[in-house]
Amino acid sequence: MSALWIAVLTFVLVFGGAIVGTYIRLVLPHHHLQEDSRDVVKVVVALTATLSAVLFSLLIASAKNFYDAQMTEVEQLAGRIILLDRILSVYGPEAAETRAELRSVVTASVERVWPSGPAGTSSLALPQGRLAPGVFFRRIVELAPHTEPQRIAQAQAIQVALSLGEIRLLMFSQRGNTVPPIFLAVLLFWVVVLFGGYGLLTRINGTMVAVLLVSALSIASAMYLIVEFNHPYDGTIRISDTIMRDALAQMGQP
Repeated sequence: MSALWIAVLTFVLVFGGAIVGTYIRLVLPHHHLQEDSRDVVKVVVALTATLSAVLFSLLIASAKNFYDAQMTEVEQLAGRIILLDRILSVYGPEAAETRAELRSVVTASVERVWPSGPAGTSSLALPQGRLAPGVFFRRIVELAPHTEPQRIAQAQAIQVALSLGEIRLLMFSQRGNTVPPIFLAVLLFWVVVLFGGYGLLTRINGTMVAVLLVSALSIASAMYLIVEFNHPYDGTIRISDTIMRDALAQMGQP
């Protein structure tokens, strides 16, 4: 389910919980709303509000940290790609084919993660066949240096290629690090109970409806951010492809 639909569902359930609470207030016998009963409800509502606030904070912080980590890895990937291309340029004309192969691998990876078509789906899966990272790394290892500068350049290229592979594998392994659905379900349940308690404690009027409406929108927005940050290559809040496409534009230069 997309982040937008999760946010819409959250808004409907949360605001609906408040409406149900106000309805229950209207049909409950008067003695159920006496001072002692209201005190118990207030304590339960306060406890639920605290739990919800803590879980919201943890989920938003975790999602934002995951997004920032992916952004950092993309920046490191772009920088090392440009560095590797420059090192192969220093190696000389013998590495021209390897540089072309590097460009092909990067172009295919960018199109897979940030598809240009409107119906494209982002994927962090590692390429197979001729564009597989291991095939390109083998081409670097198989270079036959004839001079000391070429030997130094090959050694440096191997180190940079290894670091590229580590970052790429890290991004691949982190692709499933999303918030468990059970966390979102529990959080949503708590918030619905919380707003039901608000509706139960408050007489219905225009001001109360407006406040509950804005609060439900705020909760839905927070849920939207949690889901969006956990999918950094899809949706509205996604990592831009500008970094990698700029790196592609700089490749192949002398």
